[in-house]
Amino acid sequence: MSNTLQDPRDPLFENPTDLQRIFILRRSYRKYSERPVELEKITAIERSIRLFKEKMGYSNSDIRIIADDRGFSLVKDAATKGLIGSINPWLKSTKARCFIVAVVNDNGVGSISERNRRIAQTSMAMQVAILRATELGLATCWMAGINSREIERVLGLMEKEEVIAISTLGYPPQSTTITDYDFWANRLVSRRRKPLSEIVLNEESGYDLGHR
Repeated sequence: MSNTLQDPRDPLFENPTDLQRIFILRRSYRKYSERPVELEKITAIERSIRLFKEKMGYSNSDIRIIADDRGFSLVKDAATKGLIGSINPWLKSTKARCFIVAVVNDNGVGSISERNRRIAQTSMAMQVAILRATELGLATCWMAGINSREIERVLGLMEKEEVIAISTLGYPPQSTTITDYDFWANRLVSRRRKPLSEIVLNEESGYDLGHR
């Protein structure tokens, strides 16, 4: 994937780490190719999620990859229902083949701060999945503008399980044209984001989530 998100004059471009290079490459895609995602790549993403959750001790976060055709169709139809489901009009006709779904378990939550903590933990696990997908050459689009209640219904979630976000998962297109939604979304939205050097904190952990 080519870098179309950050300004190459950003100081972070001078000598990026492997992880920072993934940050630079990652952006939201609204257009996908029809190429299916290989099982080994899905397994690699799931492994990274599991290792991250184990390392951080997150037991109330569930990141699911929906890769079967029927499940994908059900989630897509559910996500785009109603007024809130119309926020991402491109999703109805997407050629992506998979979804990543972020689910929070609210069972036993006794305060707003505890619920917010679980949402934050689930969001971090979701981001690990998205960054691992980027490393594997895949495209994603983090979306909260979805009909989460309908998704919960079609997935058969328990009463205390809550969908907070989904992302398409697939291969980016070979190219985009001036008539593509993705072309304008990237230029009008993604390129207005802050430079990574303003929001990235450099630290070292030595813990490899992807290749253990």
